[in-house]
Amino acid sequence: MFCFRCRNKLVEKNGHLTCMAGDMALSTSMEESLLSRFLNANNSEAAVDMDKLSWYCPGCGETLKDFFCESCDVSLWDLRFQLIEYHPHKNSEGNYF
Repeated sequence: MFCFRCRNKLVEKNGHLTCMAGDMALSTSMEESLLSRFLNANNSEAAVDMDKLSWYCPGCGETLKDFFCESCDVSLWDLRFQLIEYHPHKNSEGNYF
């Protein structure tokens, strides 16, 4: 599964999926929500991008449009508040966005 902010692969750390580049662990609730939507996620590599204005599909790493992935046909619109407010992500300068 990919980070929805930078496209890095999420790794398991301390029992939670975590973006190591962004120093961001998913909450249990968010992890369950994303795993249920992306059971058959494409595990290929995606290019890493730290563009703070873009959002990426956790399943395939493609850029989301209005929190919707056309490739996976999955919407994250209902999770947008939790993604933004409860999952801060460090950028390349070490600041959270």
